[in-house]
Amino acid sequence: SVYGDDNGRQYKINIYDIYYIESVDKKTFIYTRDQVFRTEHKLYNFSEKLSGNGFVQVSKSCVLNLEMLQNIKQLVNSRMEATLINGEKITISRTYLPEIKKALSKEMTGGLL
Repeated sequence: SVYGDDNGRQYKINIYDIYYIESVDKKTFIYTRDQVFRTEHKLYNFSEKLSGNGFVQVSKSCVLNLEMLQNIKQLVNSRMEATLINGEKITISRTYLPEIKKALSKEMTGGLL
């Protein structure tokens, strides 16, 4: 579990409810299906802590829960776009593609074995 703040209240958040975690203007936000939480932790803390749980860094400012991924499509500028199960779209930067491909292949083989 991780902790986040919403309107001054602290909440315990199940990591499997997290869609993605994003850093905007030096503030870090945790996105779930229905809420956005603010956290004092830095994005790299989540990237390290959650990497074994199906989370992968997809850009300098975003860590994505692969369980919430619906599909990925190629964009023209050698970037990719991830569509989440709620229809939200996130840009994946080229720098992180090898990590994402590695994580996705683990997910796929993990499900088959």
